[in-house]
Amino acid sequence: MVAQNATQRAVIRYSGNDTYPLFIESPGNKIFILDIAVPTNMNVASVTVKTLSGTITVNVQKVSGGVTTSLTGASAIAVTSTVQTVAVTNDGNNVLAAGDTLQITTSAGAAPADLALTVNFLRTSGNQ
Repeated sequence: MVAQNATQRAVIRYSGNDTYPLFIESPGNKIFILDIAVPTNMNVASVTVKTLSGTITVNVQKVSGGVTTSLTGASAIAVTSTVQTVAVTNDGNNVLAAGDTLQITTSAGAAPADLALTVNFLRTSGNQ
């Protein structure tokens, strides 16, 4: 076995694919915080969404240093009762640093019920 220092162990422990699942029974024009301070650097890869009925618009955002930025490819997602997975563009806007906030905003609903959403991401470092 190769010896590892603490940083290498942390990177191994905190690297990998993961998700932020969210269920909202009665979505409206609101902001929902998925993580107020992400524990490690991450790249958001995709977002999977659907409602039980009705429609709503979802925007996935990061807040870094007080600046809110929509993730390219995951802004203005028109959510319906059909499951859809939206790829997030790998352009730098999809990267969150440890301590950034990950949130969604919902708006323009037409009788939406039971919004289910999963943000799929890759942890990229051992920062905590």
